[in-house]
Amino acid sequence: MPLILCYLPERYMAKCSNLLLLTLSFQVIGILIPYISVLQKNIFSPPLPFISQTVGFSPECGIFTFFLVPGSFFGIIVCFIIHKTCKIQGQELIENTSFFFGTLYFLSWVFLCAAPFTFTDLPNKYEWVLTVLSVHMFGALLMLASSVFFVISQAMLYWNCEVSPDYHPYRCKMSFITAPAAFIGIFALAALGFEELTNDEGQTMEKMIYLLPTKLSSKYIITALCEWTLTLSMWFTLLTYYNEMDKKKFYLKIKRKTL
Repeated sequence: MPLILCYLPERYMAKCSNLLLLTLSFQVIGILIPYISVLQKNIFSPPLPFISQTVGFSPECGIFTFFLVPGSFFGIIVCFIIHKTCKIQGQELIENTSFFFGTLYFLSWVFLCAAPFTFTDLPNKYEWVLTVLSVHMFGALLMLASSVFFVISQAMLYWNCEVSPDYHPYRCKMSFITAPAAFIGIFALAALGFEELTNDEGQTMEKMIYLLPTKLSSKYIITALCEWTLTLSMWFTLLTYYNEMDKKKFYLKIKRKTL
């Protein structure tokens, strides 16, 4: 029973803008509720941990997954609609690149839900790094990198665009925020990772009982700020499509195969 995405000229079903708002609402709720919930418990000081750290607890991890998984499904459809409806002559390669990274961004959230940054009772630091940190960091870096490339490709796509320029400058300006945040975040994250992995107190990782830090250093603060900047930039870039998508409608048509 294949699922087919179709467009309607003027009638039936939902506006594409409603699907966009639904996608962003699921992302915002799924991230902010666990974040606020953990901060209320006074686990972290100062109160600016990574998004991943706040969803390493229960029930916050369940709330995160409950909203992010369906939100990612809707997000992939939103990226498909943007890709098919916002065509610019001579920019096919950049359009395909933008669609690829937009889809990858939402898929990476599903990966993060499946591999949470959990506070486990693993016996030593080596096992935690190998089984938890490395898997989760792969998904987190994939999510952040795809958001950066999506925003930059959007800026390239609309840099000299002359059609409906109302919101196009905002898409271009977001790249001036995203690129420095990504650059600074890479160095801060590398410094943070090096500090944590080499802080062995004269022991090997196999002999250390490792607990994640709750008192955050300046490296944590800088990296967390960069992470939030990239996430908000992605949300804002998608939101600039609201007016364009408000003029379009879609419906899902299910066809039954006859044997």
